[in-house]
Amino acid sequence: MELIITTLKFSVASTTLAASVESKSVTAPLPLLGLSGAYAFTPKLVLKADAGWFGIKVGEIEGSQWTFNLDLEYNMWKHVGFGIGYKFYNLDVDITELDFKGSVNSTYNGATVFLKFYL
Repeated sequence: MELIITTLKFSVASTTLAASVESKSVTAPLPLLGLSGAYAFTPKLVLKADAGWFGIKVGEIEGSQWTFNLDLEYNMWKHVGFGIGYKFYNLDVDITELDFKGSVNSTYNGATVFLKFYL
């Protein structure tokens, strides 16, 4: 388990005739739970995977984040490698107040190709 301290800020703006802007911010610990691992088929060919989740609830705002990565790396030389992989990311935030209700759900996933340089 890893603990991250961050400041979250959220604001909403209205586009009606009676335009108003509301914002809230809070500094809070985010409990990040994760699992990662790697398996070396050979000294140069490595399969890496990691998954993570955190969630927070502050007043009427509740959110969570999920991540998953799977990479196959080939290290051609001591300081240079390349690979292919799959990435998944999901962010879900819900707001429930007496006079306002809203949510944000953002997800992306797909294949990746990358080049790595090691020092």
